Amino acid sequence: MIPGEVLKKGGEILLFGLDEKQYNEKLPTFMPQHFKRLREKGVRERVITQYKKGVFMFDNGVTTYRFLDTKQIEPSNTMIYADKVAFVIWGTPITSIIVQNKQFAQTYREHFEYLWRIAKKKVQ
Repeated sequence: MIPGEVLKKGGEILLFGLDEKQYNEKLPTFMPQHFKRLREKGVRERVITQYKKGVFMFDNGVTTYRFLDTKQIEPSNTMIYADKVAFVIWGTPITSIIVQNKQFAQTYREHFEYLWRIAKKKVQ
């Protein structure tokens, strides 16, 4: 699920609403492969998530985390990269919707940056 154009051109992936527990349970081999490819291509990612006791936070050298309260987190994962916004909806089947629009992506990027500024750097 790593966007091909980000891997080719480099850049940064922004994510919020991420629930790593979902990835661990439903796609257990995905995350190690994801981080390996990011490291190989020099791509960084910033993730805004909620901290839940017992949820594994990946220590991978390419991801920087910040944390918001549960009520501030979206129910689906949102990924912003290049001129695209991708939404991942956890259900059966897992569904992804990708919108390619420069203005839409810029609006979501600005929203992410706002949340990044108010998110906590460390879990209290």
